[in-house]
Amino acid sequence: MWGLENSGRNTATVKTVAARVSRHNYGICVSWPFESAKGHLLVDRYRGTRGEWRASNQMSWLLRKGERIEEGRVLRQQLAHSIQVGFLDVGMRYFTQTVQYCPDDNAPRRKERSE
Repeated sequence: MWGLENSGRNTATVKTVAARVSRHNYGICVSWPFESAKGHLLVDRYRGTRGEWRASNQMSWLLRKGERIEEGRVLRQQLAHSIQVGFLDVGMRYFTQTVQYCPDDNAPRRKERSE
């Protein structure tokens, strides 16, 4: 069927998307050096491989809800995994990281369920 969009009278311009707006918060769960002044909870506290106190279940947000996402933008997060290996261990170690999302307007500091 031949409609008005093909009749030559169509004066609509071609629309392109230059940026998008994030509908959710996106981040990864990490552990930080434990500091009660930053609101870290004792239930999250554990000893790291070097004997230091660390806070688990902390979120590092890569993208916040409502933030503009430009075309070609790269999201980066530097990660360091401290592991214990045996004296004669050889080879490569592979790690994976799950990206978490939160639909809340204010993303939490800790990894916890949204209500």
